[in-house]
Amino acid sequence: ATMAIAYTRMGRVLWDSRLNELNCNIQSDVIRNKQKVVRMLICVITVFGICWLPYHSYFLSTYIWPDIIKTKQIKHIYLFIYWLAMANSLFNPIILFVMNKRFRNCINYYMRFQCLTGRTIQLDSRVSVVSNSAQKKSSKKKRQQNNHKNNNKINNKSTEVSL
Repeated sequence: ATMAIAYTRMGRVLWDSRLNELNCNIQSDVIRNKQKVVRMLICVITVFGICWLPYHSYFLSTYIWPDIIKTKQIKHIYLFIYWLAMANSLFNPIILFVMNKRFRNCINYYMRFQCLTGRTIQLDSRVSVVSNSAQKKSSKKKRQQNNHKNNNKINNKSTEVSL
């Protein structure tokens, strides 16, 4: 019940929020993005309920009617219910992949192993992902450029002093 209340409040805040200080285009984009997040949240919660409700219903029913455990097919039913509950962990990334463009871009980036080649991926206008190897290469290149500049400065000063 606490989680339901918390998710409901969070969804209402995201859905109903208005940003008066931004211009109309940016404000409508922000509101649309927040509403997409709420839709994704509703989908994740719905799938969670579908996956876990049979599991908890099984245990409540075995508590109320203990003779259910003695039926012939109960092991198969329980196995199905158990696997359905555990499948919730499988469905969450699928939901994110389908409903979230940034998540989809990151997954595509890493599934193509572009992170090993040092390529960057543009998630949106504000964020880009650079692999660690690319960061190391670029920082090494910057250090070399800085060392080269420092060496040139030292060489220029030494020639000035010798003249």
